[in-house]
Amino acid sequence: GKEKFYYPVALMQVLGGIIAYLIKFVGNAMPLLCVGGTLIMAGNLMMAGLFTASARDYTPEGRAGAVQSVKMVIYIVLPMVLASILDPIIIRAVALDPSYAGSYLYPYELFLGAAVAAVFIFLPASAVRRDAKRLRAQKLKEIRE
Repeated sequence: GKEKFYYPVALMQVLGGIIAYLIKFVGNAMPLLCVGGTLIMAGNLMMAGLFTASARDYTPEGRAGAVQSVKMVIYIVLPMVLASILDPIIIRAVALDPSYAGSYLYPYELFLGAAVAAVFIFLPASAVRRDAKRLRAQKLKEIRE
């Protein structure tokens, strides 16, 4: 039944990023930042668990080590590379705003960028959800045999 959780968890991440970004317009609202940040991080961890569990369903017998290295690239290397490219672009764009001049704080627009990035989670999530019924039927057939 894990396929039922993909969309709500992805939506949770998007919502968390938007909440954290909107603090820019509210002012001193640390509780909202905690809520937004918690939604982002909790959604990130839950989505990693969902995709890891789904990857096990697709792993051929005896090939777990090969799949493990692919998962490391997808969960660790890819986000690090993308973040090191996109974050400076967002920070430089916001640095043009005089209110951020000389500030050492990260701009709230990074949270908006996280929400936009979380929207892209719907692509692999929809592919896994579409294939879930076929995969479940296949696994049940293997168990019964």
